Amino acid sequence: MKKKTKQERIFVDATPDGNYALRILQAYRNDCDIEWSDNTAGLKISNPMLVELNRLQKERANELDKAIKKLNKPLLI
Repeated sequence: MKKKTKQERIFVDATPDGNYALRILQAYRNDCDIEWSDNTAGLKISNPMLVELNRLQKERANELDKAIKKLNKPLLI
């Protein structure tokens, strides 16, 4: 996956159409693709705090991926 260098804060459509929660989760999930860095040359991150922040970012992404997958399943009635 190509890393993004800049990302504009996105607008989430708040229409109450049954997919609002999914759009919110997807917006937060997209933010998880952004990583903290202490350089602009693409070098390995050396700051331990930033390493930990990026590790937690990946964990958040995994949790959001699971929730999004559940919301995308068709409802059984």
